[in-house]
Amino acid sequence: MDDKGSNKAQKINSPINGLELSSSEFESAALNNSSDGITAINLKGEILFWNDGAVKLSGYSEEEVLGKNISIVYRKQDIPDLVERIKKAKQGEFFTNKELIMIDKEGKEHQVLLTLNGLTDSAGNITTLLGVTKDITDLKRAELELKRAQEIAHIGNWYLDLSTGEITWSDELYKMYGFDPALPIPPLTEHEKFLTPESWELLNTSIEHTRKTGEPYAIELKINNELGDDVWQWFYAKGEAVFDSKNTIIALRGTAQDITDRKIAEERVKESEASIKTILNSLQASVCVIDGTGKILQVNNSWEEFGKLNGMPRGTDYYKEYNYFDVCKKDLQNEDARFALRGLLSLAENKITEFEHEYPCHSPKRKQWFSLRAKLMKSKDIQIVISHIDITSRKLAEENIKETLTQLNVAVDTAKIGVWTQNVETGELTWNSELFSIFGLETSEFDYSIESFLKTVHPEDIDYLTDLQEKLMQKKTIPDFNYRIFRPSGEVRYIQASATPILDDKQNLIKIVGIKLDKTEERKAEEKLEKANEELMHAVSTLNELRQQIEAENIYLKEELRLDGSFNEIVGSSPPLRKMLRQVQQVAKTDSTVLILGETGTGKELIARAIHDSSNRKDKPMVKVNCSALPAELIESEFFGHEAGAFTSAIARKIGRFELANGGTIFLDEIGDLPIGLQTRLLRVLQENEFERVGGEETIKIDVRVITATNRNLEQEVINGNFRQDLYYRLNVFPITCPPLRKRMDDIPDLVNHFVNKYNQKLKKNITAVSQKTIDNLIKYKWPGNIRELEHVIERSVIVNQGSQLRIGAWFSNSDIGNVVPDDLTTLEDVERNYITKVLDEVNWKIRGKNGAAEILGLKPTTLESRMKKWNISRKK
Repeated sequence: MDDKGSNKAQKINSPINGLELSSSEFESAALNNSSDGITAINLKGEILFWNDGAVKLSGYSEEEVLGKNISIVYRKQDIPDLVERIKKAKQGEFFTNKELIMIDKEGKEHQVLLTLNGLTDSAGNITTLLGVTKDITDLKRAELELKRAQEIAHIGNWYLDLSTGEITWSDELYKMYGFDPALPIPPLTEHEKFLTPESWELLNTSIEHTRKTGEPYAIELKINNELGDDVWQWFYAKGEAVFDSKNTIIALRGTAQDITDRKIAEERVKESEASIKTILNSLQASVCVIDGTGKILQVNNSWEEFGKLNGMPRGTDYYKEYNYFDVCKKDLQNEDARFALRGLLSLAENKITEFEHEYPCHSPKRKQWFSLRAKLMKSKDIQIVISHIDITSRKLAEENIKETLTQLNVAVDTAKIGVWTQNVETGELTWNSELFSIFGLETSEFDYSIESFLKTVHPEDIDYLTDLQEKLMQKKTIPDFNYRIFRPSGEVRYIQASATPILDDKQNLIKIVGIKLDKTEERKAEEKLEKANEELMHAVSTLNELRQQIEAENIYLKEELRLDGSFNEIVGSSPPLRKMLRQVQQVAKTDSTVLILGETGTGKELIARAIHDSSNRKDKPMVKVNCSALPAELIESEFFGHEAGAFTSAIARKIGRFELANGGTIFLDEIGDLPIGLQTRLLRVLQENEFERVGGEETIKIDVRVITATNRNLEQEVINGNFRQDLYYRLNVFPITCPPLRKRMDDIPDLVNHFVNKYNQKLKKNITAVSQKTIDNLIKYKWPGNIRELEHVIERSVIVNQGSQLRIGAWFSNSDIGNVVPDDLTTLEDVERNYITKVLDEVNWKIRGKNGAAEILGLKPTTLESRMKKWNISRKK
């Protein structure tokens, strides 16, 4: 230590090697008597001294820690910072009140404040570090509990330094005001912005008064926080003066508590009281509230009017001068008044909670009854609510009911209603005379027991009635019920009955009463009506089926009528065409199955139409099905129809194409695309002329001629395993091959004239001539798309043509003709794919609508999309 000064340091013996303290310093420090932990460490951090306070705080004795590093008693994550501070302390940089976590011998954590200073030798060099450790665990816990208590109670603290004007807020006060703690606290003068004018004036006046007089204040303030202009809060604010040693006011401090919920509750209580008052005043009953002594505290308007009619003084709160018990005592000679007083006094003494009494109040001119009801209110003091209700109407009605019951008994006998009762205690039954008549029994044949009754019940209904009896015994209400009985003659009768449990004042079941009606004749009439309804429904169902079939046929006929008019004509006279037409003529009058072969666009459907129109079935519909255009999962339903509920979307029955074509012809186009799984069912129809609807069990017989068409090589498909061989043989009874257009070039002039006339009429054009050059150019072309392609070329030419002579545009150039792939170097599928792609390019890949690819190609949009998907045709990006 520094020994400079008038007093020379006196050495004392110390049990700690290297630590020398003067006697005066040792005594003044009172090291071992200090409640704080005092520690001396050398520059290596090794403990040299450990006082009793350190022993108490850490749990380690002096012998256990001497010579060990100070880090053994601190939390691991605090050690790096502690080591760094010890290094700085060696250089004279000391510190005070550093918060650390000390770990005691049992592993328990203590929050401590560590202050570190140095002891120097005679040369002024730091040789020892002296640390003082103060346990603040309880203080920290108290601060945390206080903070939590403030948060729970919504209490915030503030402090105003009058010399600087600086305001300090607690965290909770920031939350209450809705202010960001990162922003500066607004000065007191700006508090006016978020206070009502009245609250700002009250706060300003209160603070000034406390500033001048030192007297505290307690006020309620209405504050608009940051939640919005219409969101107000109520604070209970308290403030007091802070004095210095000279009794001068140097600051103000206080608290603010959020009392918004309380204020809202108070408002609701006021509203509730007003509502209750309104409700009470709307009641026709006379209502008053009395205390335990009988003093009247409050009455409603009806009570006031009642008092006025009985001579009580008129004026506000007159009733407060009266005692209800005293009023009752004036009429003690009346038994009803004495009974009412005893009941009210029992309520006042808290012996009972409710009391009710009905009493008459007749006059010579009028009968009257009243109901007195009183109930003990749940409150700190005894309060009783009393109501007087005029029940004269009810009492008069009860008298009328008694009279009516007498008349009703007569009516029951007249109406042939059987009335019965059951005594729950004895089980004995009572029947009126009509009930014996319904059951066909004599009184001597019935012993009035449940067992005797059950002997008359149909065996199938006994369990049902036993269950109902159990429910009645459990005081449950049951609906009307029906059952059957056998009369002694063996005749079955149908009974409709009802039963009601009767309870006494204590809600005990005492009786069951009911009625029974003989509904046999009505039941027989209902059965006849049900049978008639069933027959009618069957007839309606049959008519609906016929209507659905007629409607479906009508739809198909309309579709056929909408087909292009060229389907009724076959244009041309070339030898290949005439050969094919002779085949059509040969087979048309028969019912043989026809397989039409040919490339796309050669008119296979037109040939099918010609066969049908020339056959004996021409008066019946020809139903067309495009097998390639239907999704695989719907083909079976389209072919054979389905029943309602056969699958998720099958809402109603649907008539299939085969059933629609009954008596006529069905044309299965693109038969080569039919899924292999459905080919078996088709084969059965061809062989047996019968099928079942999807989801149905009824076998439907049909008489249908089948015409199929395909552009595929079915023989090759059979070899590849894609087409059933037996089905192929069944379809290939009479094959007809449609020649491609390139093999009937002689027909091109006639076809061109036909299509020009067609689109002249359709497009309102007037083209009257076609040049030979145009015809020659068209004949040179190979026409991979056949007649359909030719028709679309002519249609487009008519659309763009401006004069009276047909001209083919540059889009149909010689280069297009020259670049056509020869027949022997490509497949028909490739040609059709290329042509569809070409048409799509020309119309900028427009599929639907006017001048779309589907219209130009003569296909339905769905068919075109199916083929695009099949051949992987897509627009290049």
